[in-house]
Amino acid sequence: MRVFAFISVAFSILIKQAHGWLPQHQHKSDNGITSNSQPWLSRSSSSSRLLSSKADTPSLAPEVQEQEDEKEKHQHDLFDDFVDFLLTKQKEIIHELEDLEAEHTAKNDDTNEPAVFSRDTWGIFEGDDDDDNEYDEEDDEPLSKTKETLASATTNDDKPPVGGITRVIQGGQVIEKGACSFTLIGQGILSKERAATIRARQQGSSTTALPNNKDVISIQEGDHYAAAALSMVLHSRSPHVPTFRSDVRVFLVQSKHDSNHDTASSSAPTTMAWFGGGADLTPYYLMADDITFFHQCYADLCQSHQEAGDNNVEEYTYQSMKKACDDYFYLPARQEHRGTGGIFFDDMTMTSSRLEFVKGVVETWMPSWIPLVRLRQQMTVTEQERHWQLLRRGRYLEFNLLYDRGVRFGLANANPRVEGVMVSAPPLIAFEYNYPIVPDSREAELMKVLKTPKDWV
Repeated sequence: MRVFAFISVAFSILIKQAHGWLPQHQHKSDNGITSNSQPWLSRSSSSSRLLSSKADTPSLAPEVQEQEDEKEKHQHDLFDDFVDFLLTKQKEIIHELEDLEAEHTAKNDDTNEPAVFSRDTWGIFEGDDDDDNEYDEEDDEPLSKTKETLASATTNDDKPPVGGITRVIQGGQVIEKGACSFTLIGQGILSKERAATIRARQQGSSTTALPNNKDVISIQEGDHYAAAALSMVLHSRSPHVPTFRSDVRVFLVQSKHDSNHDTASSSAPTTMAWFGGGADLTPYYLMADDITFFHQCYADLCQSHQEAGDNNVEEYTYQSMKKACDDYFYLPARQEHRGTGGIFFDDMTMTSSRLEFVKGVVETWMPSWIPLVRLRQQMTVTEQERHWQLLRRGRYLEFNLLYDRGVRFGLANANPRVEGVMVSAPPLIAFEYNYPIVPDSREAELMKVLKTPKDWV
């Protein structure tokens, strides 16, 4: 299923998103997700549980209803678990990166204060002044204020259950500009156009077009959905340290229709959810050992879950996700790839074991990138190397504006949250007409790989 092809974090991340699902009451997220919020029909969770009314569905036999309710509850519990995980990881990542900035500021004997992340909240999180200075790694509840905000939102009919927390760092010694954004949509309603888009992608997927596939539900206009995402981009100051991009996302839909006949049936409603996400590098100079290390981190993660039987679907092997990443981050007009890739996946049906895999992806983000910073950050930078970095950043922005589905959809909608959508843009770029690349130079070495991706593992 290509469900996530339109649920995207604007700087992914990430995220292929669902825009324009209703013409009224739309809320634009940093991730390019548009929410058409409706009052929750059940507010039994402090996170973003989605429950729909049973009044417009046929009566079920008690034992069947009990089974359906249990399936639905399990999906909601996994969704809520993921939301809590993303909120926690956002905070942990911010502190790890701020510690990294402080470490390198001290190394350079800089008398200035190290750069820190700003905090911009919107929607249900607006006014959430959670003080990150009080963060404690040993604290079992590091998000108490944020969770209180969520709990309050679930009982407030006047406050739509949609919002986000945008964290941005600028002017750092390690990260010239970076962002780590969380977005939550508690409940939205699919428009006719978006429901048709999802169905078309289901029918066009080799893994979902099979008869009686349990991973397929008939998604129709009016079905409820919920979504959550964490996305990140880190534009390095040094051209010897690659830019890092990553995101994970979940999309949950509750259909009231039979998967074969598109009409209400005795098995309705049906709730399903899918994961998407990934991580990739955009280097400016090719440090082969660094790229191999990065890819090996995710290959090892995929292998560990395959060996455990958690992720043995062929579509989600390291090799297939590496290819999907290469295919997506491609500039067809230039006939070159944006970077050296990583992994990219979507439409991964949500199960308990796959939730653990996606959590593992997030847990791998910093261990796959920070060692490269520590290895390369102190290298001397020439003016020519800096100029080349800015030229390659121009390609990064070119991809975002011309080809990234999240950014394009985010900017195309009425009243977009432009700062959030464009937060992935590099801080400084350069465009130079017909820039000459010297044969056999380090720049030429990079371009060879960008033209023809190689296997790193």
